[in-house]
Amino acid sequence: MATATGILLKEIPPTGVIKPVTQFDAPKVKKEKMVPPEPFSAPRKTKATFTKRVEAASLE
Repeated sequence: MATATGILLKEIPPTGVIKPVTQFDAPKVKKEKMVPPEPFSAPRKTKATFTKRVEAASLE
């Protein structure tokens, strides 16, 4: 994503018009990218927490 932004800024001279577009586009892309992984990372976190709890319980 950083590369795409760099190319975009190189091709188009940075102006007051371009900056807001980049700022608004970046969060949108981030949100779209972040939403799909969340369901995947959540179970991982839960599993890791569960494993830690089991380990802690077995140590006790």
